[in-house]
Amino acid sequence: MIQRNYLVLYLYLAIAGLLLAAIAPRPSDGQETGQRSASDQIDGQGATASGANDTSSQLSQLLTKIERLEQKVDKLSAAPSEFSRVTVRVVDPQGRPQQGYEVKLESKGEVRRATARGVSDADGLALDRQLPYGDYTLHASNDRWRYSARVRDVTIEVGSPLELNIVAPAAEETCEIRLSCNLSIDDFRGLPFGEHWVVEERTSHTHAAPEPGESTDDWQTFPTVGDGIERVAAKVQLAVSQVVEQPNGDKWTWKWDDAEGEDLSSKAYLVSSESIHVMKDNRRNQMTRIEQKADYFSKLIKDSDDWQERRECLGYAPLTLEQGQQPPTTITLPAGVIDVEIVDLYGRPTPAVVEIIAANESKNNKSLQAADEIWLEASIHDSSEWWQQALDETWGDKAETQVELGPGETQTIVVGHQAD
Repeated sequence: MIQRNYLVLYLYLAIAGLLLAAIAPRPSDGQETGQRSASDQIDGQGATASGANDTSSQLSQLLTKIERLEQKVDKLSAAPSEFSRVTVRVVDPQGRPQQGYEVKLESKGEVRRATARGVSDADGLALDRQLPYGDYTLHASNDRWRYSARVRDVTIEVGSPLELNIVAPAAEETCEIRLSCNLSIDDFRGLPFGEHWVVEERTSHTHAAPEPGESTDDWQTFPTVGDGIERVAAKVQLAVSQVVEQPNGDKWTWKWDDAEGEDLSSKAYLVSSESIHVMKDNRRNQMTRIEQKADYFSKLIKDSDDWQERRECLGYAPLTLEQGQQPPTTITLPAGVIDVEIVDLYGRPTPAVVEIIAANESKNNKSLQAADEIWLEASIHDSSEWWQQALDETWGDKAETQVELGPGETQTIVVGHQAD
């Protein structure tokens, strides 16, 4: 609205200038004047005097109008603009410019929508824009760090410039985790491996495996350590975050994504005392019906009459793994708070157990993929007594631990008990 008023006033002034140019007396050509006769000059004096009076009157009126218009322009210039200059810079906690952070300001109003986005340059400048006043939400991220704990609210006031500094983690500051394993297979003797699914008409659930010292008929034919299970391994996930204080005292939590732009915790490691593998594909466990009597899983076989109402199935895990490394393995991460969580326990079945699973899948018109390794997951929760006896006190009550590392620091994380 204010900008339109400016345009109209400037248009009036331009028209007034043109009118002034049209009615203003033009100077006579010197040569032409010299050639006029004395009688011509005398005859024109009367007409010139009359025209001069008219021109003077018009000029006076135009000057008065121009003066009024200029006063209006001055008043409008003094009034606040609907737009304000907004600059946003990204720096690290030491005040150094951070390049490559994408910043977005998005208005919250329903009637008038405005969005501004930019990427911080070598000087840290991400945005330098004129934006309409109102409430905005601020988003910030780069290709790894993202500010996701909550979205900051920003208010742009009428006619008031806004300068924002976002304090973000320094991308070049890294630390190292040395991931090792000292799981004792003996700590899991008596634990049945494999998921025991119960599928009914509208629901399905798994049975929880018995705790140490407990026994139940439901698990009698499942393989255990030394009887169908030859190795145990833990599925470990990492997450990195950094809490950074902002100039206004707020504390922002930044989270680190992996190279594919996904939350780092979606990347998992299969960790055993023999090797450490990156898990390439976190697929859901498969479910199969056991229909042939064998040395294992025969407890799941049901009569055909009962099959339609209640089915009991075996859940197994086909895993695709990268080439393993002998522990420990070094993982480079950004400096910050490192959360390490054991999310699952797996047992590697013997070839005889794998053959039973493959035979039943074939009977169900399915087959095992050649690229997969077949593992059996133990149905235990994160505070199970099985973990309490297999892990040391650094893992707490829920099979998770946390360390905070600064730039250049290294920490060894042992899955299991610390070596003597």
